[in-house]
Amino acid sequence: MRPSRLLPRSGACLAAALALATTVLVSTCPARALETRDLTGWWIAIDEVYPTLWRHGDIVAMEELLIVTPDGRATNRTMRFIGPNPVACLESGLCTDAPLIATARLALKGDLLTVRERKETTIRIDDDRVDPLIRRIAVTATPVWTVAHVDGLLVLRSATANATRAFARIAPNRLRALRAGLLSSGLSAADHWRCLLANATAADPAFVPLRGRFDKAAEFLDAKASTFLEAYLRAASYDLALAAARSMVISDDPDPRLRTLKSDAVELFMAMPFDDIALPRTAAERERLRARHKYLVLLARGLAPEAASRHVDVAPVLRGEQVKLAVTDAELAALGRVWKATDRPPEGADLEVKQLLRLD
Repeated sequence: MRPSRLLPRSGACLAAALALATTVLVSTCPARALETRDLTGWWIAIDEVYPTLWRHGDIVAMEELLIVTPDGRATNRTMRFIGPNPVACLESGLCTDAPLIATARLALKGDLLTVRERKETTIRIDDDRVDPLIRRIAVTATPVWTVAHVDGLLVLRSATANATRAFARIAPNRLRALRAGLLSSGLSAADHWRCLLANATAADPAFVPLRGRFDKAAEFLDAKASTFLEAYLRAASYDLALAAARSMVISDDPDPRLRTLKSDAVELFMAMPFDDIALPRTAAERERLRARHKYLVLLARGLAPEAASRHVDVAPVLRGEQVKLAVTDAELAALGRVWKATDRPPEGADLEVKQLLRLD
């Protein structure tokens, strides 16, 4: 794909969906001059720019994020579907789950969006081949866009090149939960992420363009399916938060190389915060987190609490202490349903999970 052609021919259906969504949304809302503060929040790309690169094998699955404050200050990141850890940070410089591409200041006047004061970072995004491409096609790399923005859907068209981008507003912790849902499933992000995103946002007009590609999304969220989805995302977020915390930098790591890393060297930008999960400071605290995580996994897999607490990876560490998890039995059951379904061939999968994650 030529980097200057951000919406390729293979994205023709998405282009049509963008045009239709923008027309419909604009026609149903009263006209009002856009202001910079209208851009406040988190925005995730829902166009075909990154997915086209996934399919061509140019990059691993990742998404572009734009985070804007009320005064127009913006951070442009990629959201990766790989959890950071001290080893990767030390050996390859991949130290965050959401590498910062650039910072900038956005100014919106009428339908013209100007990118000013852009400062590109040197933070590692992927590798030396991929990083220049990602920086070149980043939304903040284009200095001027014309804008259509209604109900959380932001359609940008370059004023100087053949480029169209689409971003949808999303709550930070909602995005974190959805990312956790994909990662906890163990499925390929390139094959399943966009389907999960479409299903989980079926009631959100900002994500209308995605439903042009996943025609089942609008039918997914009946009351029963919605309850299951929310339970799964809560448990998956907790699962991922425990797994991420137990792999952080500690002061007495047995590996002398890892002890050279600063305590904040690894950034967990996309991990959902939980009051009962703190980053470990010592090897002993890390082992306790690992035991709690193992306990959660065993419960989700259907083991009774008593048996799980006696497991060889749990009992010696927690020594009879009652394990408390910030998830309910129903949430653990939903997590177990997804794991069970993804362990099986598609034809034997739970129908609801199959539809949610596109197991076909």
